Amino acid sequence: MVCKRQGSDVSRAGFTIAHMNKDERGNVAIEYALIAGLIALAIVGSLGAINNSMNGVFTETSTALERSAD
Repeated sequence: MVCKRQGSDVSRAGFTIAHMNKDERGNVAIEYALIAGLIALAIVGSLGAINNSMNGVFTETSTALERSAD
């Protein structure tokens, strides 16, 4: 869609938008950033679960060692 009025920025804006659709470098960078963000979120979420699990293991080990020392 190109505006027929001369001296208008609308026709140049249409060309710029069409040009931006062809240039996908920014899109790819954003996609990679979103993927990296999701991976980081998954890692942080799993670390919380691992922390709780490991805390239980160390508590049980400590309790067993204290019992065997007595």
